[in-house]
Amino acid sequence: MAEQAIRPAVVNRKVWGGNRTALGARAQGVLMSVFETCRRQALSVVDHVSQTLRWFGNRFLPRPLLLGG
Repeated sequence: MAEQAIRPAVVNRKVWGGNRTALGARAQGVLMSVFETCRRQALSVVDHVSQTLRWFGNRFLPRPLLLGG
């Protein structure tokens, strides 16, 4: 199921996604994983990404997590 979930993103990246470097492919892979996890957990992607960016700027804030733990 996991491979099927990311398959459209892989095709997008390889065909016209514009990430033909290893670094670009890695960045897109991480972002697509976050987007899909948020979607499956009914979380706002914008809220999660903004909370994560704020956490990187201020480590005293609670760390945002997508997975329990």
